[in-house]
Amino acid sequence: MSEDEWNDREFVLEAMRQDGEDLEYVSEELRNDPDVVRLAIENGCLCSLHCVPDALLKHPDVILALLATNEYPPIELVDEELLGDPVFMLQALWYSQELLERAEELRNDREFMLAAIRACEVSLLDAPQEFQSDREFVLEAVSASVSAFRFGSDELHGDREVVLAAVRKD
Repeated sequence: MSEDEWNDREFVLEAMRQDGEDLEYVSEELRNDPDVVRLAIENGCLCSLHCVPDALLKHPDVILALLATNEYPPIELVDEELLGDPVFMLQALWYSQELLERAEELRNDREFMLAAIRACEVSLLDAPQEFQSDREFVLEAVSASVSAFRFGSDELHGDREVVLAAVRKD
């Protein structure tokens, strides 16, 4: 391939769809393109962390692509700003529940935690103890996902209304 081709965005995007390993040949300018890097990661680029500029390791699409591969656990790479972004975090929970442990501000947000439980019921484990023991919160969580019942406090496992809500949902 010619150098001109590795500088052509459309050519590079197609090349990344075919083989992400070719990221190493891509021009430096296009290695800074989050779409190029995301496609490379999604299509087998094992060199992804070595070829990716540091600035892109803060890009939500790049981090989500890395999380999806299970090749690299980039949990420590996730920028604090992303940890506070509810949209990013709800997507990231599909791949890594561990991220929620680091997102302290969001873990203390009742509405976010209910959305997180809808996305992944084990999120209730990472909710503050006050939420796990809050009858109304657990009722809402169980109405979103019956599996959340098992992650509520032991005290609420004996609460008739909470149990009935779980049974009705099931």
